[in-house]
Amino acid sequence: QYFEWGTTAVVPLGQVTPTVAKTASKTYTYTLGNLIPDTAYFYRAVVKTKDNKTIVGEIQSFKTPKL
Repeated sequence: QYFEWGTTAVVPLGQVTPTVAKTASKTYTYTLGNLIPDTAYFYRAVVKTKDNKTIVGEIQSFKTPKL
């Protein structure tokens, strides 16, 4: 499980977070650091199943606050 993320909504999004192991709650988070102020970011979750299928979530977005 990991997130793809970047500053455009064009796939591939540009960056990926480290892969995290499967969790019992079926949820996972990742905190990004060193983001640019007043900038829109796009991300989506990616999961590889035990039978090696890849499932990708819908692209979501957020904007960092101005400083």
